[in-house]
Amino acid sequence: MCAEQDENSEIEEIKLDNIKSETLVKVIEYCKHYPEEPMTEIEKPLKFNTMEEAVQGWYATFVDLEPKPLKELITAAHFLDIKPLYNLACAKVAFTIKAKIPEEIANLPYK
Repeated sequence: MCAEQDENSEIEEIKLDNIKSETLVKVIEYCKHYPEEPMTEIEKPLKFNTMEEAVQGWYATFVDLEPKPLKELITAAHFLDIKPLYNLACAKVAFTIKAKIPEEIANLPYK
């Protein structure tokens, strides 16, 4: 997860050309909050009807984003291999499409 650099380890450069600065700010915000209040694991398959039931309030609010920034957050979390953030953002999409018919899902702006 978002671990601190060990003083004996070598610093590895990671190119972030494919992550927008606004998205990176969100990732850093998540990484700063996580140690203070670790996110509860999201049960799969989803057993709840809302994000607020699945995770703590801060996390539910954190991913209350428009489709495009949410998609960018998913991409960044995947690229940076931050699994809890990736699972959180994907769960938000899942809750958005849960109980919708295929035609409604096709019209969502997640493309």
